[in-house]
Amino acid sequence: MSKTHSRTSESGQALVLLALAFIILLGSAGLAIDAGMVYTERRRAQNAADAAAMAGAFTILNGGDPIAAAYARSVDNGFDNNQADNWVEVYRPPIHGPTTGDINHIEVQIRSRVEPVFSQLVFTGPLENTVTAIARARPPTVAPLVDGQALVGLAPHGCSVVWSHGDSVSLIEGSGIFVNSDDPDCALVANGGNDLVVNGGSIFVVGGWEIGNNSSISPLPTSGVAQIQAPEVVPPTCSQDAVVDNVAGTITPGNISSIDIMNGTWTLGAGIYCIDDGMRINGGSVTGHDVMFYVRDGAVSWSGNANLHLDAPDDGPYAGMLLYQDPSDTDRATLNGDSGSYIEGTIFVPGAEVQVNGTGGADGFHSQIVAYKVDLSGTADLHVVYDPDENFVLREPGKVDLAE
Repeated sequence: MSKTHSRTSESGQALVLLALAFIILLGSAGLAIDAGMVYTERRRAQNAADAAAMAGAFTILNGGDPIAAAYARSVDNGFDNNQADNWVEVYRPPIHGPTTGDINHIEVQIRSRVEPVFSQLVFTGPLENTVTAIARARPPTVAPLVDGQALVGLAPHGCSVVWSHGDSVSLIEGSGIFVNSDDPDCALVANGGNDLVVNGGSIFVVGGWEIGNNSSISPLPTSGVAQIQAPEVVPPTCSQDAVVDNVAGTITPGNISSIDIMNGTWTLGAGIYCIDDGMRINGGSVTGHDVMFYVRDGAVSWSGNANLHLDAPDDGPYAGMLLYQDPSDTDRATLNGDSGSYIEGTIFVPGAEVQVNGTGGADGFHSQIVAYKVDLSGTADLHVVYDPDENFVLREPGKVDLAE
């Protein structure tokens, strides 16, 4: 009798344990299902908040009502702020996070409720998600390259990124000089008896500077400024081929293998010249009004034997850009002309050195010169006059993105 009773008791205990295990498994499965529902709802709410914030940011750029736009997009995505199972709040400027108070940002917060199915057996409260999205509206900008500094050396490292040398005077008027190199001793160098004078601006150097061999710099540079990223300019395209008339001495704008002028009198038609293999003007007289030279590859050489009268376009997306050498082109650009030359417009050579030899003329360069390195040399005085109305400005379209 005792053995039978023992077996019966053990069987009953096993049944109880199996029942408890079943309940635990059922509860775990139920919690997993509810957790999955909460996660799915959270993703849906976050996507809706992101879309609403982006809609608000776009409306900031377009000058409408960004808060109304954000609410409308939230409704489109199933969150109507009914105060029963979802709550939507829109703030411009944001009231949470690091962008608090910035009117170029808009914040959308969505709180949503999920009705529990199984978890109510162990938890009596509602299941809720709260998500936040913050979008940024970046207004369009129009600004000169590198804050309108007249001479800019873009190389982030190394000596003599801007180098003034030769027995001459380099006079920069209307703006200043910026040297991007972080070399602590010689990012900017003046030697060889050259006087580097800035009138109407300052000289800023990321690293250090050096003066030697009876040279001078005025005013003295300010070192330790923040380094910058090289500006990016979208290259132009030419839809037709250039036409060269050797008898008339004319060239029309368009695609051309190279420009190679040795002598004679030449007139360049207004427009953009897309040049595959360098540009050489070694003599003669060359006139080009409203012209831009985009050099895809090869060296640029404007000789001191040439009389140059070149000015950049007055309007269009490349207004003020006279010479743009592709960033992938590392061939040096050598620029000078005779004492009667006049050169107007931005010279942008982000991938190579520009050597500027003085014209000795009163007009010289009415330009902004932005290059990987800038070499001011020669025995003739160099005169660079910066006027923002004569040079290129970078136009950035408005943008929106998620900041959080």
